[in-house]
Amino acid sequence: MPFGSRGLYSKAFGHLMPQTGVIKKLLVVLGYAPDNAKYVVTEEDATLTGELVHSALSGAELHDPKAHKTSHQNGGGDEISVTGLSGELADDQPPKAHDLGGADHNADTLANLNAKISDATLDTNTATRTPSAHKTFHENTGGDEISVAGLSGELADDQPPKAHDLAGSAHNADTLADLNAKISDATLDTSSASRTPSAHDLAGAEHNTDTLADLNAKISDATLDTSSASRTPSAHKTSHQNGETDEISVAGLSGELADDQPPKTHDLAGSAHNIDTLADLNSKISDATLDTSSASRTPSAHKTSHQNGETDEISVAGLSGELADNQPPKTHEATHQVGGSDILYVPRTYVWFISGEVATGTEQVCTFRMKRATIIEDVELHVKTAPTGAALIVDINDGGTTVFTTKPEIDISGTTEDNNHAFSDTALAAGTELTLDIDQVGSTVAGSDLTVLLHCKEPVI
Repeated sequence: MPFGSRGLYSKAFGHLMPQTGVIKKLLVVLGYAPDNAKYVVTEEDATLTGELVHSALSGAELHDPKAHKTSHQNGGGDEISVTGLSGELADDQPPKAHDLGGADHNADTLANLNAKISDATLDTNTATRTPSAHKTFHENTGGDEISVAGLSGELADDQPPKAHDLAGSAHNADTLADLNAKISDATLDTSSASRTPSAHDLAGAEHNTDTLADLNAKISDATLDTSSASRTPSAHKTSHQNGETDEISVAGLSGELADDQPPKTHDLAGSAHNIDTLADLNSKISDATLDTSSASRTPSAHKTSHQNGETDEISVAGLSGELADNQPPKTHEATHQVGGSDILYVPRTYVWFISGEVATGTEQVCTFRMKRATIIEDVELHVKTAPTGAALIVDINDGGTTVFTTKPEIDISGTTEDNNHAFSDTALAAGTELTLDIDQVGSTVAGSDLTVLLHCKEPVI
């Protein structure tokens, strides 16, 4: 109820209260007085005011505050500080960094931690401890592989040296002098040139017992000793023959081979032949005297030597051209017969004729039985009166199965087959029966005087 000039309505008292000075002071306490009003509240007024406030509030209802916890959380508008607060949080908290043996841990904490450490007892000092076995962790490709870069000292095991210059900084004067002592043919220098070793005895001081024993194991034809005696090698002649790995060259060799050799191509009258050779050759040639020219000569008559059955019979295999005389053919009858490579065929045509108007039906006119295996080549249809309204279609069957994938037909108003047929089977076995079906005739004019010709070929027996 708004404030008037006469009084204040009290829900607690249920009536208007006079707007006395005490009431005005009550308004100040309750926050309802105007901002510019100034009142002094005496002890007496406060007592009365307390009674009035108590009476006024006794008729009011208390309410829970609105949800606002986020305003007190981290980063909220009214964030709470826990500094100096006592008590224990409901949830475990991650510890701050601290000294393991410091005041933050008591004896029970350290004892419990000791129980979880297998290789040492925990104490509060900083003494080192022997870790559990974990060397593989630091080895090559391990999880914590150790780098030896820059480490000093000497490894327990000899290591293979890295590639380096023989006379470089990796070797000192003593090393080179010691190496020179083991090289018999030269003094070591800084070049990388290879050297041929000086001649030395195989069983001499340069080779020790192990070297000789190893060499003996690789030699199958003799036991190595310290003498310089020659030895008979194992059989190996094929390695020196033509085309082999150690082929011998006869270039420049003197002497005469045990076997006669075919002569190389050469001039008949050249330096390879002397006078005696030419004279001897002349005596063996009956048709001319040998001279030093390269002119061709007509040989003596000798055709019989090239004829059939003679010593120098000519083979005509692969020769081209045509002989002057007709030749009798070789026996080859079988090549033209069934199963031969060049079968001869005779033509056969099977004819069906239907006189008058044609009607649909199966096995028309007659049936043909094949005497021998036959091959179909083509089919023809003819009518005297053309079909109209629809095409005339026929079918030929081999033992009841059509020989066509596309059956032959005479088109509307046509008198001959349209040549659009296609065969599914052209090979007719001996004993096969051929029959003719009329599948369709003209719907207006059927067509009349039909002739069907099946052209075939049969092999000659």
